[in-house]
Amino acid sequence: MKYLAVVVAALLFVAANPIKAAPACGTTPTQWTGYIYEISFEDAKLALRMSEANYDRNAKKLKISDVVAQESAQKTITLLDYSTGSSYTSIEGQCTKGNVTGDIPNFGVPAGSTSNPSGAEYLGSSLPNLGVLAYDYYGTNSVDGDYFATYTPIGDGSVCVPILRATLTASPLKEAVFKYTNITTTLPSDPFSMPPGC
Repeated sequence: MKYLAVVVAALLFVAANPIKAAPACGTTPTQWTGYIYEISFEDAKLALRMSEANYDRNAKKLKISDVVAQESAQKTITLLDYSTGSSYTSIEGQCTKGNVTGDIPNFGVPAGSTSNPSGAEYLGSSLPNLGVLAYDYYGTNSVDGDYFATYTPIGDGSVCVPILRATLTASPLKEAVFKYTNITTTLPSDPFSMPPGC
């Protein structure tokens, strides 16, 4: 009888606390600013960058400004204006104008991703207020090759903030790790100013 009570209690706990499916995380907030740390390896060269990113999906603009560039990386500031189809890239103060096509990236979980079957995990500690609730996704696509991405949900989980993204392409060998930090949903003043020399 004692064991039956334990089994019933366990079943009631599971019924009251079902495992939640990973959120869709289809997109990030419509407007945000934050920092992106990148470690990448391509063409037998290592590049390290710390960049400030300003993003506005409604205005269709994204600006990424390197704060630190080391190894083979050159200090680069890029403004992508999807509303006009124009891109402006300043490398060490030399500007190049180009075209940008397609839709502005949503920085959400790539379509067709598989969520980690073990569900949510905490980055850092699982103790209250010491860790970040996160969901992992993985897959393969034509842009990134194989990828692994981690997001934390906001509200109902249709909107998420990226935390980490790792990509690997076998041929030619190319790999990168991106870490997103200090993301806020407000933009600085003049977030999409022209890069130097443009």
